[in-house]
Amino acid sequence: MTRRSFLGAAAATALAARIDAAARKAPSRIRVTAVKPVVLKATRNYAGWIIVRIRTDQGVEGIGECFSWGASNNLPRVLEIRDMVDSIGARMGGADPLQIQSHLDHWAHEANGLNWASAISGVEIALWDILGQVAGLPIYALLGGAVRDRIPLYANHGVFNGATDPREKLERALETRQAGFRMFKWDPFHGQGDPDASVIDRDFAEIKLFRQGFGDDFRLAIDAHTRYRVDTAVRVAARLAEYRPVFFEEPVPQDQLDAYRKIAAAASVPLACGERLANFQEAKRAIDTGAVKVLQPEVGNCGGILEATRVAAYAGACGLQLAPHAWCGPVVNRAAAHVSAATLNLLAQEYPATAREDRWENDLLDPPTEIRNGEMLLPEGPGLGSKLNEKLVASRSLG
Repeated sequence: MTRRSFLGAAAATALAARIDAAARKAPSRIRVTAVKPVVLKATRNYAGWIIVRIRTDQGVEGIGECFSWGASNNLPRVLEIRDMVDSIGARMGGADPLQIQSHLDHWAHEANGLNWASAISGVEIALWDILGQVAGLPIYALLGGAVRDRIPLYANHGVFNGATDPREKLERALETRQAGFRMFKWDPFHGQGDPDASVIDRDFAEIKLFRQGFGDDFRLAIDAHTRYRVDTAVRVAARLAEYRPVFFEEPVPQDQLDAYRKIAAAASVPLACGERLANFQEAKRAIDTGAVKVLQPEVGNCGGILEATRVAAYAGACGLQLAPHAWCGPVVNRAAAHVSAATLNLLAQEYPATAREDRWENDLLDPPTEIRNGEMLLPEGPGLGSKLNEKLVASRSLG
């Protein structure tokens, strides 16, 4: 199976035709004049969000975002990804921004690691924004059209905002239910590798507290952030079955495919992974294990909108649900929403900006992202559907 064939010949041809038709609506010889990465002060312990702005000679500007993946204090990674965007941009002067596939094919030869994939993703999202504006259509229309008018979201541990006491965490988590969210995910675990049994017992006391607090019918999901060795992951997964999680996310790193097979064979809890997938090939290897039931591509580092759409289609053909990852800023969250809008096998899209202190995030876009009762309304404007709020960009810019 080739890189392009997994959508099916008819679907791939239809997608190419839509892109070509949109490109024909462009002013003659639209060309890139500047690619500028901007680092903004972020939240959730991230050193910065990397926004990409692509300007053209026809006055159309596209925006994108690179996911600065990793834990807190990740400023060196942020700056490295920013410099990679600069490197890509230095060679795009005079290029046709509508030839997205051609750019992707060129960059693929240089792909080297997740930082590079993040840089590509941010630029690619901005190119789609330009294409949609030129066509006068939302991106999801170019992907085949929306199959829903609202994106179901699930809230996550972003709501804790540093809270560590289990009861305080539960109090904050319940705020998301009150706001209309119908699913919640968090990481209750401590330790690495093979933690002492008493540590795991304490973690499960928190899981029990959350299940009781949310009630039997509420959808809860559990994240382990790749912390376990495989034998420990098997024991934890088996024990989780009592609490009926929607999925158990990344008990081990996503490249340990044999470990996922072993965990799936020993426990009934659905497994999820995918936030650090850098391209379709990596996603396909995870899907083909048969062990993963929920795939979580991050549009800000999996190659962008087109690659995420391809991953979603293959996952659906193999019986997996899609739950796009989001622990980043509102630009890439909006990009993921366009993929979600056109994805039949969507479970829910992750949504991190539920903490009282973080709700300013959606104002970074103008018009802002609209969240109602735990769902994101589809943007109606062309491209991504919003511009940047320049005042907020200026106030949070780190250069």
